[in-house]
Amino acid sequence: MEKKKCSQCGYLLVAPFPVNCPKCNERIPGVEVPKKKTRRMLNREKSENVENKIFNGEIIKGQLKRKEEEKKVFENKPIFKTLDQSDKGKIELNPDDFSKNLKIQSNPDIVISEKIEKLAEDNEVTDMHISKDSASDSDTRIKVKLKERKEINLSNTKIELGKKDEYLKFMGIITKERTEIYYSNEKLKYFLELGSNLDYIATSILSGELDRMMLSPLDNGGYEEICYFLSDRDFLYVIYGNFPDMKAAWLLNNMKTLIKEILRGKDVKNLSKLDLYNVKQNFPSRVKFILNEYIKLQDVFTERKLKSLDNFLRVDYFGLSYQSIGVISKIITNELEIEGLPPIDPDNDSSSDFNQQEMAEALITAKVEAMAANTVANTQMMPNWISVKLGFQHYRFILFSKLGNYYISLLIEGNLDLQERILKKLNGWLEDVTQKPFTGVLEEFKKVQDGIVEYLKEQHANASFN
Repeated sequence: MEKKKCSQCGYLLVAPFPVNCPKCNERIPGVEVPKKKTRRMLNREKSENVENKIFNGEIIKGQLKRKEEEKKVFENKPIFKTLDQSDKGKIELNPDDFSKNLKIQSNPDIVISEKIEKLAEDNEVTDMHISKDSASDSDTRIKVKLKERKEINLSNTKIELGKKDEYLKFMGIITKERTEIYYSNEKLKYFLELGSNLDYIATSILSGELDRMMLSPLDNGGYEEICYFLSDRDFLYVIYGNFPDMKAAWLLNNMKTLIKEILRGKDVKNLSKLDLYNVKQNFPSRVKFILNEYIKLQDVFTERKLKSLDNFLRVDYFGLSYQSIGVISKIITNELEIEGLPPIDPDNDSSSDFNQQEMAEALITAKVEAMAANTVANTQMMPNWISVKLGFQHYRFILFSKLGNYYISLLIEGNLDLQERILKKLNGWLEDVTQKPFTGVLEEFKKVQDGIVEYLKEQHANASFN
């Protein structure tokens, strides 16, 4: 057993060693101070614990166990009256007398019947005839319904998934070092690079795990499509199209399982050309199998949208831009953990809290505008919102809203269904000042800026827009 002595008082310590000596409180050399877990780490652990219970079936196992216990209780519940010890031997039951058996039952709903007469004598049974005719393929009496297996072409622009409104346009996998592992459609492979950029930018501002992105045409007309993401230590998985949340999660998790099997034992950070070739050869056929299973399981998945567990909507940041030029940029709360900011130097006036906030606002504006511009340039569609998962059914969002030639951007946390009221309020404030193009003059915008910030901070105190 490893032992150490305190250099100050000579107290003998046994592994595992404490950070400070319990006798003199002197720091023990070579013992690292345990890192304090951030809110992001705690939220992720909580989310992973809940999700592991779901995927491992612990919740379902618990329900099945309760059902089995209820079944045992029901089966062990006595239906017939039991005889006292003194009655044993006094009552003889004749098995041929059915009516006597019924009379000792405790259930009053059972009706005592008369003795059943014999239906037919042996000599009344007519001769039986067994047909020796064999069924032919053309026999109209036999109808066998075979489930057709849908032929799937992964290079198609749009892959139907069993229902009119459900389809897949793209699926792909990229490493965290941005090595492209697989993509189904050459024309849409930019979603891998776009996903990597969103993963880096969104998590550095919103301190969570990249989850979804809702896209709509630039002219605000037509359809909306969703890009779903799943991130782990090694890979980012991407699917793009239109499908319910539960089905998208099922598809992403199966992609994750497949690629882990194909690359088992490989160093993901140093994949060879042969490894990538093996993925290219083996992955598509397995993906086709997954998609066929997806189509078969239409009745298993619920079509209901998963509701948020939050009953509030809090705004952490508000921005207004014109053609990617920041016009207004304001941090409303102190809830954001922003990476990339220099530390504050108390001896330097230029690094005061005020200047630190200005740098944070400029950094957020640059990242949000880059995110929006990158998405529009690649997809020719505008992101409505991008979600980052903080915990089980708990999200943060980057929300975009078009106002003439201007765009409102919000960093929010809570229930996305509560967005309409706040957007209506902001549109009313900004309607007049956004009628004409931005010329670089900020006076008109500063007049409405203070009122907007005050309103958002007031609502933050209530933590609710419902």
